[in-house]
This record gives sequence, C-alpha cells and structure tokens, in this order.
Amino acid sequence: MSLLATEAGLDYRVVQREGYPAVELSFDGSDEGDRISGRGSAVVNGDRLQSRLFIHHGDDSDFNARRTDDGRTGRRRRR
Repeated sequence: MSLLATEAGLDYRVVQREGYPAVELSFDGSDEGDRISGRGSAVVNGDRLQSRLFIHHGDDSDFNARRTDDGRTGRRRRR
C-alpha cells in the first residue's frame, strides 16, 4: 500500500468552459517533503466532474467523478 503526504495551497478562479461551470487552479506545496507546484482545471457537465492536474516538471493526472442520487455524501463515518 502506498501512502501519500501532499500539502499545497490553491489559487483558483471560477470560469465557464464551453458553457459549463469550471474552475482553473494553480497550486504550490510539498509532496513527501519535496517542493511541488502545478496547475489544473475541473469542469462540471451535468452530474459529471472532469478534472486534469499538471505537476510542473513532473506527472499529470486526470480524474472523473459522477454525482449519485443514493443519499451518500462520500464522507467516511468516524467510529
């Protein structure tokens, strides 16, 4: 199992992309003690969120999420 320790501050702007609500962001922080910075964006299209992150001089990643109507919040319960 791999554990990540990433901490970053965000700067963002709410925008429209092709008529859909979106956010553009930049970040600066550390990943397991190494300085990182980058940029990204996320677009809401109906019940879907599409996002892409770019780490400067490093990797890039995307993720997609879908809203569900089953009443779950996505939060874990504390025991």
